[in-house]
Formats: sequence, structure tokens, C-alpha cells
Amino acid sequence: MSDNNLLALTPSEAEYAIKVNILANEVTLLLGKPGIGKSSLIKAVAKELGYRVIDIRLSMCTVEDFLGLPNFINGKATFCPFDMWPVGNNQDKVILFLDEFTSAPKEIQAPAYRLVEDREVGQQKLGPNVRIVCAGNRKEDRAISNTLSTALLSRMDVLEMDSDSEEFIKNSPKWGMHPLVIGYLSMYPAHINDFNPDRDGISPFACPRTWYKVSKVIPHFKSLGTTEEKIVSGYIGSAKAHTFMGFAKNILKVEKPENIAKNPLSTPIPTSRDLIYATLCTLAAQSIDDLEKNAEAYATYVDRFPDHSMILLFYRMLYVTYPEMLINPDLQTHLIPYYKELKDIYSYDLKDI
Repeated sequence: MSDNNLLALTPSEAEYAIKVNILANEVTLLLGKPGIGKSSLIKAVAKELGYRVIDIRLSMCTVEDFLGLPNFINGKATFCPFDMWPVGNNQDKVILFLDEFTSAPKEIQAPAYRLVEDREVGQQKLGPNVRIVCAGNRKEDRAISNTLSTALLSRMDVLEMDSDSEEFIKNSPKWGMHPLVIGYLSMYPAHINDFNPDRDGISPFACPRTWYKVSKVIPHFKSLGTTEEKIVSGYIGSAKAHTFMGFAKNILKVEKPENIAKNPLSTPIPTSRDLIYATLCTLAAQSIDDLEKNAEAYATYVDRFPDHSMILLFYRMLYVTYPEMLINPDLQTHLIPYYKELKDIYSYDLKDI
């Protein structure tokens, strides 16, 4: 199907739209490039609103999954749905997440239409507190995508989400991104997503999903050598991996944390952009014991950086591994200029201010 007439939403706009449709009991179909976080966003919205998620991949469903199986009672057949469907009078708040919606084969579209329009599977209605949210790939991205009927499309709010570098960097700490990844992408925001539908089908590419996976493997590296670069290249491609590992190795050139802790007012401030990011990553990734002991010194040192956004980035990265540090008494005075921005992102309150 063609998505050319859709206006692309940022992730935060898509989040808002999904919430609106859930509250209105309308169905959302969220489209977007592979790996930009559609599924994660939907699950995060469900968690925030207090809904349990039932994840069903339509590309793997059969007609029987929707119709159920016959149960013969007194010579009559009643079709009973499978237990994956939240049917009946159960009052549980459930998001029925129909993923890979645009990958559903033709024979599945008719029962899917009945599910979306009539809220029925087999011969039973969905529960009263069940909401339906769908997600799928776009046809132009050359992912598995089938044309949907106009009758089905007219029953949903069809939205297209695209990645947004500023939003991604702003929210990456609360998504669990490693400080190294946050620092690198803050420096090279264009590297967040380099998806190209014309690329070789087996070539990895950088996207929010693969950067999250890189964040998960970094803590298990024993060094920053050739082997580690090859591991990273399997997630984001060789070109991005080479640049990223070069950035990571810059950490070896930054001022040692112990020197900063001893002399926060006299230790030289880095002047090159890459060393600034590397320094912030190094400090934010120290052990919790070291950070609690030297919080005042590290904050004093970072406060000397001339760029407000760099100082804020330090506290964002700090939140990745040790969110409790943002209510550390030794940081309270230093955090005051950034309170509103941090509160908007993380919804926490500073104490004793």
C-alpha cells in the first residue's frame, strides 16, 4: 500500500496519538521503517496506562486462529476461540497488539477486519476493556508488506512514525542506552538510523533497535579491540562500527577520573568535541561507589564546561546506570539549573531544594 499521503509523526507525537486512540477505544495502525521502535513504543504506552499486552504476530496466524475450533454439544458445533484472545466478560485492561499487521496474508485480512470492526473472534466478543493497537512495515521499505483492503484501512487511524534524532538522544537514557552510545550519537546524530531499502538484504544497519543491542553487549567487552569492533559491526555495519569504536578508544585519552576527583577546578577541560563526549561518558560510567564518593568533584568539574547542553548530557548519561544519583545530596545544587529539563524527561523530584 502507498503511504505517500501520510504525515510522518515523531515518536513523541506517535505516543500521544496512540494514547488518544486507546482512550477513545479506536484502533491505531502504526507504520514505520524496520527497527525504529514501533513495538517498544506501543508496549511502553500500554505499561504507562496500566494495560497488559497480548502480542500477536499476524504474519504467523492462520484462519483457524481467528475462527477457533468447533466444539460439538448436542449435535451442534460452537466455535471456541483459542486462549490467546481476551474474550468474554473479563474486566482486565488489555492491549491486543497485532504486530506485523501489514505482513498478514490475504486470507487473514477478512477475519482481521471482523476483529477490528466487530471486536469478535470465533463467536465471542472481546472483553470490554480490550483495546486494539496494530503495527507494521511500509511497502516502500521492501520489508514484508501486503496491500490492505480499503475497507480495513477505513476502520483504523493509520499513522506513520519516523525516527527523530533530537528525541532519540533526549530519551535514550531512560531507554537504557549505554553512556558510550549516548555520547557517540550525541556527536553523530545522523548515525542513529541509516536504513536503506536498496541495501543488500543481509547487511546490518544502524537503527534504534540495533543501537540498543550494542548498548547491551558493551558492558561485557574485555577490551576495545578488533574482535569487539567485529561484534559491533554485526549490529550496525562495518563503517559505523569503525567510527564508533574509534570514538570509544578516545576514552583512553581523557583525563583520569581520579585526577578530576582530586583537582576538579584545575584539571584541564577537553577542547575537542570528541574528547568532550568521551570525558562525559567516562565519568558517567564510573562505579556507583566512585560516583557517590566523588559526586561533588565530578559535578564541579563538569560545571566548568562552557556548553549547557554538554552538562545536561552528563546528567542524562548518569541516569542510564544509576538513576538514584540524581537525588544524591552532593549533586543537588549542581542540578538546579537543569531541574526542569531533567524532570520533564524522567519525572523525578529533587529533594531539599
